[in-house]
Amino acid sequence: PRMPLRDPMRDPMRDPLRESGPAAGPVRVTAESGPWPLHGSAAAKALEAQALAGRAAGELMEHAGLAVARLARALAPSAGLVEIWCGPGNNGGAGYVAARRLHQSGTPVRVRECGVPERLPTDAAQARQRALEAGVAPWSPTQAAGNATARPDLVIDALLWLGTSRAPEGMLADAIGRIQASGALV
Repeated sequence: PRMPLRDPMRDPMRDPLRESGPAAGPVRVTAESGPWPLHGSAAAKALEAQALAGRAAGELMEHAGLAVARLARALAPSAGLVEIWCGPGNNGGAGYVAARRLHQSGTPVRVRECGVPERLPTDAAQARQRALEAGVAPWSPTQAAGNATARPDLVIDALLWLGTSRAPEGMLADAIGRIQASGALV
């Protein structure tokens, strides 16, 4: 059977951010193409600040979320369920973007929220709102309804990033434990 033609402009895995900038081409990261530097927290924060310079609000988050969604599709192309754990900061915002993109591409998603939506940073709150508008239904980690207990094929950890300065506690520690116990590819 013939595949129906899709409008590339409506493809949820399309990267309009890359299309608007100079075409550098893909970079294939392998052990043989390295060595690849490891960055400490300060260096990673400096790289992030450099990447954010001159960009519109939320643009880097949109790009990161799309990259995560693409990686998820590459790692588990036939996943029956992808579970995304979204934290209380901008890393959680990138998780919402990934959830939206995966959902729009037809991949079933379950989003677990580990933060208070009203306290999200502006960009993350906007990413969450766009995910809701696209039909993604976030759940709290303790909510048990619908497919809440179905085992995911892939888990995306969008809980914490560079701002972490101490061991996770409470809901975040519980979320990390649940992710580790899920038995799914993370």
